[in-house]
Amino acid sequence: SRRRAVDLQHHLRGRSSLRSPSVARLELHSAATATIGHGHGHGHGHGAGCPEERFAFFRTLLVFLEACVDRVAQAPTVHRGSQPHNPSRGGTPVAGDDALVDAASAAQLAAFPVELEHGLEAHVRIQHDSQWAHVRQLVIAAVHDKNWAAAADTMRSHAAVWPASTRGAATGITAWIEAQRGGRVDFTAIISTLGAIESVPTFDPIWAAHLWRAARELAPADPEAHRQRALVFARLHRHLRAFDALTRAQAVAGPVEYVGWRKKSMPPPDYRGEVVLPPALLRAAQAAWRERDDAGPWDRVGVELKLAHRGAAKVELVRAGQTTALTDGATLTLRRLDLVRVTVGEVELDGGDGRLVRLRAGDVVALHELPARVPAAARDASAATVQAAADGDAAAEARVAEQLPWHVRAIRERLHAAGISGDARGKLQMWLVAFDE
Repeated sequence: SRRRAVDLQHHLRGRSSLRSPSVARLELHSAATATIGHGHGHGHGHGAGCPEERFAFFRTLLVFLEACVDRVAQAPTVHRGSQPHNPSRGGTPVAGDDALVDAASAAQLAAFPVELEHGLEAHVRIQHDSQWAHVRQLVIAAVHDKNWAAAADTMRSHAAVWPASTRGAATGITAWIEAQRGGRVDFTAIISTLGAIESVPTFDPIWAAHLWRAARELAPADPEAHRQRALVFARLHRHLRAFDALTRAQAVAGPVEYVGWRKKSMPPPDYRGEVVLPPALLRAAQAAWRERDDAGPWDRVGVELKLAHRGAAKVELVRAGQTTALTDGATLTLRRLDLVRVTVGEVELDGGDGRLVRLRAGDVVALHELPARVPAAARDASAATVQAAADGDAAAEARVAEQLPWHVRAIRERLHAAGISGDARGKLQMWLVAFDE
């Protein structure tokens, strides 16, 4: 274990100059997983050297090191010539009735979730509940395959034995399944489902990713729909930010201890185990929330854009419910839960390599919509890069990984094309998972 720890240290030191924090994080996970896997292959029994305790140690170490990667590698997301990336930390916030997210909702979203202040133990317990995780996996897979009957049956068969605190979530998820079965999915249904899950309370990045994918399929057609989408993105950002704060808090306050059934007899059917929370976990989570205002790994995927006004124009960045006016010449990083809105005039967003996106007054654009708005030549170049990467070209693979959001559209199109090999399909699907989840 000491030798593997030294290897991990050298591995991270050698990667300290990587340009992309997301790449550094993937390398960190790979190295730490190898370390944990090595530890599991040796040692038996109990005590400080048993595999279970080594795994718990490295799991905590991984959280700590990931926080270090964030601190060292995170670059400012809005550069010279624009406003700071978070309106709550300076800059020029945009307020008024015309904002996509009203001031009252924005203030509520900026505060640490009150659900966790009163229900932190319930959140930790449900996150540890293997049955909750199993049902979540089955339901999301069935919904993805449009197997509505299987999704509904799974909920009915398991919800009856869930703890009473989760019944509201079960009802909300069942309603979500029925809404998709009947083609009644809208932003209101997404907000309602997210609210039901948070009522447990539980803040779950897998459910958040699932609901973001559903929101991504909806195309707002009027100002009210744009407001609803902005609120959905802001609620998802808050959800993911809370989970990230709780994860980082365990590196400070100590890990949660899970205590299993200790008697010789079988545990009761409704037994869910016991959890022991570090005394300072809530305070550490609140401190982590204040320390950083992003959504953790979800805010590590984005593209850098150079903004240019074409004449007199007004353009805004909407992030986490906060709206910031952007000046001509600004450089910003657009993330998965961000929106760019033009209220006056016309602007250009330049992503480099011919990826020029033109917007006019009334347009509101999200990250996943950018590839469809670039010129045809840029789309053809992306398709060629994805094809080369699928065929094993190392340089093309590096370009796809470094600029993933620009290539997601071409990846999906290539996966639906005929004549793709199994290895290439697996590689492309891996990139989609990195963007979708």
